Amino acid sequence: MAMCKILCFGRSAGSEFIEKYVAEGKGQIDLVTVPHLDKGAVLEAKPDLVLLTEPIIDRLLSNPFLQELESEHRFSIFSFLNKDDVAYRLKSYQVGAQDCLSLEMVPEELHFKMSILTRRTNLLRNVPPTIELKNMLIFPAYKRVLINNQEVRLANKEYEILLLLIKKREQFVTAAEIIASIWKGATVSQGNIYTQIHNLKRKIKNFDGTIASQYGVGFRLYVEPPSDS
Repeated sequence: MAMCKILCFGRSAGSEFIEKYVAEGKGQIDLVTVPHLDKGAVLEAKPDLVLLTEPIIDRLLSNPFLQELESEHRFSIFSFLNKDDVAYRLKSYQVGAQDCLSLEMVPEELHFKMSILTRRTNLLRNVPPTIELKNMLIFPAYKRVLINNQEVRLANKEYEILLLLIKKREQFVTAAEIIASIWKGATVSQGNIYTQIHNLKRKIKNFDGTIASQYGVGFRLYVEPPSDS
């Protein structure tokens, strides 16, 4: 299992527990401690997990910058409380925590929780990032496409063609390239490709961009309208 980097702001009972957890050989964790709550420190550390304590949670309520960084830089947030305080648990979720640990938990439960957090983090590392183009959102991990927040159901080949056109959207893609990339050398007629493209264009008709077809040249996805030149 890969090393999991946890960032905490100042020393706390939570960071001391994690140090002990690592010393006992229960997890591969790189614990990074910075003295102050600071956006620059988070960006520099590039953590997998960010640990929050009660004082940090209170400060984040007025400046919840971690939530802004979380999706772009792909880390998870959890809180580690001295007491299992319902008010602070709710506050921690309010500032972006996905889980909440407490020193009042029995040691076995804390160990299981830490194991789950680090395992989940390692899984998240391998999740492809969301693709956003105009009013289209694509979640590659789930093969989901949303346009105007409405799900568009694509067949597998239509979905793969869409991803290929997005990847190569600076150029035209020929039918032969589509066959080689998606059908992996299987015998497929060019007429089949035109049918797939036709169905794809029909299903994403509400997309603010467009797929252009040029006979003898290929297909191209435009996010902005093509120029006349």
